[in-house]
Amino acid sequence: GSAKLADFGIAGDIALAGRGTPGYMAPEQRDDQEFDSVGPAADIYAMGVVLFEMLTGRLPAPGEDVELSLAEVGEEVAAVIARAIHEDPAKRFASASEMAASLIELTDGRCK
Repeated sequence: GSAKLADFGIAGDIALAGRGTPGYMAPEQRDDQEFDSVGPAADIYAMGVVLFEMLTGRLPAPGEDVELSLAEVGEEVAAVIARAIHEDPAKRFASASEMAASLIELTDGRCK
């Protein structure tokens, strides 16, 4: 009755070892000059990628129009995911709680 999340993908890329799984890494995690400033926004990014993948069956491509790719799920859900995986960490949700609240609001509280 509970979900488990494991990450075995990091074993494939030694250059990024210790930083995360490449397809789920926020842009700032990939940049050596910005890596020291990585914070919670990187986790929001990864969660956004997971949601995108759950809805499309694939990872988002660099520079992809996320809202257009997710048009079938509704523009509000697409906007939440697009915000979560924005290139600029300052434009992502401030916390996982804020992101969750946005999604709960879209479902009229049905997915708490």
